[in-house]
Amino acid sequence: MNKKIVFQNTKSVLCRPADEIKIASPEDILIETNASIISTGTELSIWAGLESWAPLPYIPGYGSVGTILEVGDSVNDLKEGDTIFTHGPHQKFALAKNYAQKIPKGLDPKVAVFTRMGGVAITSVMVSNAKIGDNVAVCGLGLVGNLAAQMFRLAGCNVIGIDVSSAKLESAKSCGIELVIDGSSNVMNQIMELTNGHGVDTFVDATGVSKVIIESVDAISAGGECILLGTPRGNYQTDVVPLLRKIHIANTNIQIKGAHEWKFPRYKFQTQNSQTSIERNNEKLLQFFSDGKLNTEPLLSHLVTPEEAPTAYEALKNKDENYFGVVINWN
Repeated sequence: MNKKIVFQNTKSVLCRPADEIKIASPEDILIETNASIISTGTELSIWAGLESWAPLPYIPGYGSVGTILEVGDSVNDLKEGDTIFTHGPHQKFALAKNYAQKIPKGLDPKVAVFTRMGGVAITSVMVSNAKIGDNVAVCGLGLVGNLAAQMFRLAGCNVIGIDVSSAKLESAKSCGIELVIDGSSNVMNQIMELTNGHGVDTFVDATGVSKVIIESVDAISAGGECILLGTPRGNYQTDVVPLLRKIHIANTNIQIKGAHEWKFPRYKFQTQNSQTSIERNNEKLLQFFSDGKLNTEPLLSHLVTPEEAPTAYEALKNKDENYFGVVINWN
């Protein structure tokens, strides 16, 4: 029997029966979902009714790993029985969406599904000027921020992780981010101490909190960059002149860069040679996970059944710090 997760309204999340799914076009790929991952930022925003493109009731989820049950006539590179990563919803039986990327042999689907959040995180590395040995601060150590911090470390940077959650700070340390700062302390002073007064070359905001972005410029070295990885939401009033002067004045010359994942073309065929695409990024991430270069074990705080998912959403909504990495096990 098919089933799905539904945001019924701004107060209710349900696990409900779903309609039967069938191949409808030659490009379709029907999968049985093994695992799907909850994207805290986007999904909680949808559930709160803040995203006009996703009116309630709504079936959430946009990252899953599943086993192929059937392919359309024009699908040549994949076959029944293959396990793929896709942008699938929280649903037992579903059609692959956007991507159908075969996962490396032996890679656990509960690990491979983190490719979805890694695909968001990797954009910050791709747009950055950070080089080997540079100082990089990542603020917000949820799934996206943690994976971004790990990738900057993998690129040879000196990474500082920042968060107000002790659980997320411990998770970051377990993933190899040795320098962490409690976000409720005097962050800017500590960054200056850790960098011998130089400041960081790159500050990555993975919180989407406007106040953090505005204040980050005080910890960025001259010629450095602030990368907006999180999506700013909500109203925030402040004097923007100090920020604008940091960008404008020659002896500081800070850059502000957007790192929304959709800034790159979706597919490799839309690019040339080694140019970046989301599909290419996903391939890299799947290989990183397969090779053990990115650590997900400390990030998986809860593996839940579909029936347990509503409880997990409530905990995430209420900012229970024990919940930060939730994967739904459809097996």
